[in-house]
Amino acid sequence: MILEPHKIRAEAYSSARALIDDLVIPPNAALAATGSLARQEMTSYSDLDMVLIHAPGQQLEEEEVAALWYPIWDAKYHLDYAVRTPDECAAVAETDVAAALSQLDLTFLAGDKQLVDESRAKLYATWRVSLQKNFDRFIDSSIDRWRRAGPIASMTRPEIKNGRGGLRDLQLLRALALGNLCDVPELGAERDLLLDVRVLLHEHSRRHRDVLEPEFAAEIAEDLGFKDRYELSAALAKTSTTISNAVERGLSTARGLVSRRSVHRVRKPLD
Repeated sequence: MILEPHKIRAEAYSSARALIDDLVIPPNAALAATGSLARQEMTSYSDLDMVLIHAPGQQLEEEEVAALWYPIWDAKYHLDYAVRTPDECAAVAETDVAAALSQLDLTFLAGDKQLVDESRAKLYATWRVSLQKNFDRFIDSSIDRWRRAGPIASMTRPEIKNGRGGLRDLQLLRALALGNLCDVPELGAERDLLLDVRVLLHEHSRRHRDVLEPEFAAEIAEDLGFKDRYELSAALAKTSTTISNAVERGLSTARGLVSRRSVHRVRKPLD
């Protein structure tokens, strides 16, 4: 049977939302999504990444918070969660690059929407300052990731999410754009192919994984209408190269802007 990745994504998201919509949110609090749930890029094996946001000065009881998550645990989802105020959401952008990248997708799910809107606004404002201040650290974290995962275009077993030219690099471009350091190019077709491959990889391997092993590539190629796994590999190489080139241009533009703004900040006024 040919699998349809867009339907799998839609069904996975719909099932998660049906569960979330029945949760009882504490007063003066809101539930927000990050990660694949926020981007509606879920697979049947995706984790749920969420933030419970509460008003400043409000103390949530541990039992109250745990009760919120029980239905999710009972449904056998792997849950990653945090409990924060709007200011604490913003502070993440100053202290943890990886966590900040994930939280930039912050999306309202339930409860007091104003708290999520406030958190997102503060997060973005902090991110714009923090990105310019810690630009080299931001780049170094990406370089480290590329070294660990390798380039998708030349790997026998490409890492679809974290490899160079993969899904994480699309998030990198968006992070630069939210920092007002570059524009996001049109990469919809490239995103769709990577997402489709990742969804089908999860389905055929029956677990959460991001490395495309040859044993699954033939089935995925068939599902996506490619002649064979070699044609799929060629398409992935072309896609990842396009994304990598876009990242290079985006980083070059961003570095130029950061350098110019740094010069303006340190230049002393003329007498």
